[in-house]
Amino acid sequence: MAKTNADGSKSLGRGDLLAIVIGNVIGGGVMTMTGLAIGITGRSIILSYIICAIMVTIVALPQFFLSATIRMNGGFYTQAAMFGGKWFAGLYSVVFVSYFFGAATYSISFADYVLSAFPEINGKLAAFAILTVFVALNLAGVQVAAKVQYAMVIILIIALLVFAGFGFIHLEPGYFSEEQFFTGGFTGVMSAAALLSMATSGATFIINMSREAKNPKKDIPFCIIVGTIIVTLLYIGVGGAVFALVTSLNACLGWLQAPIAQAAEDGWWPAIFAKRNERFGTPHFIILTIYILCSIIILSGMNIGDVANIGNTLANCVQVILCLAIITMPKKIPEIWKRSQFHINDKVYTFLCILGALVSAAFVYYECLEIQVGHIIGIFVYLAIACIYPVIRAKFHKIKINISYEEA
Repeated sequence: MAKTNADGSKSLGRGDLLAIVIGNVIGGGVMTMTGLAIGITGRSIILSYIICAIMVTIVALPQFFLSATIRMNGGFYTQAAMFGGKWFAGLYSVVFVSYFFGAATYSISFADYVLSAFPEINGKLAAFAILTVFVALNLAGVQVAAKVQYAMVIILIIALLVFAGFGFIHLEPGYFSEEQFFTGGFTGVMSAAALLSMATSGATFIINMSREAKNPKKDIPFCIIVGTIIVTLLYIGVGGAVFALVTSLNACLGWLQAPIAQAAEDGWWPAIFAKRNERFGTPHFIILTIYILCSIIILSGMNIGDVANIGNTLANCVQVILCLAIITMPKKIPEIWKRSQFHINDKVYTFLCILGALVSAAFVYYECLEIQVGHIIGIFVYLAIACIYPVIRAKFHKIKINISYEEA
């Protein structure tokens, strides 16, 4: 058994990691994205989920092989720095911050469900309140957050299975009628699949918890595959429960921390973001900054669909970047790669990385079909800033890349 450090590193076992994966994925799909996707394609949402699961698996395969080879203490940021170089690392450090849209999405969606039961409640305050609760939970340390996640996921799965059972009993005879399917044509099916991409690809984000994992080389690949399979099966036959949203929010706040902290240690962000609380071992300034950014979105009154679409598009842009960066893995660490328990031919691995980048780019294309022109312009401006920022930051501040990885 790996030693558990005071700062929370090497403290999460396979069960903890799997609970984070399942909780992270289900809330984003069942409770947040499904309704939006049905509005695009109708009841062919089932087909969209199947297509999405296949495409997401293709994107996840390179991550599966990489995570089975080394422990990356900075998660996805370590990948960008190690395989893409200095400028690429700076670019990724900026783009990764956009993932905070996910935490805002889950909070707003939670508030929408609360409002359906208690319409007299202020939706913004409900979203702000649930965000505050789970920010406080994550400030208390990764082990505390993981234990709460484990308990909530058990309740979540039971609730979803019970809901599915009652749902099938009351299935209407005309549910599969032709007019209810393909309401947006083939483009609608694919756009819905693209919207659902972050709902089913959430399993790969567990890589950002590598630092806290006891045995990441075995447990993280296991959780990526098993978690995706479990959740996809639940998606096809299940409705949802409010627990899904809070498990996703809790997981999101957890995996956002490590890449930003590592980028701060390297100099891309102020050093204060790399500082960890002595008692809890958590980067409090990162968590509080995410809290502020999410609160701004919540209190601004942005539409849940806009928040989800913008966040998904940026997230898939990130995946394109990562898939291209990790192509160099066999050349960067050839001996470690050869010793990997899941070693494959280098050309096959390169093909999978390129295919993953193309699939992620396809997701971006179909998502852009559903986004307002103003938001698309905003996304491109953000990406342009991400490209320029590393050059400016390196010119006025010392950047020292620390490739934080080990053969786990």
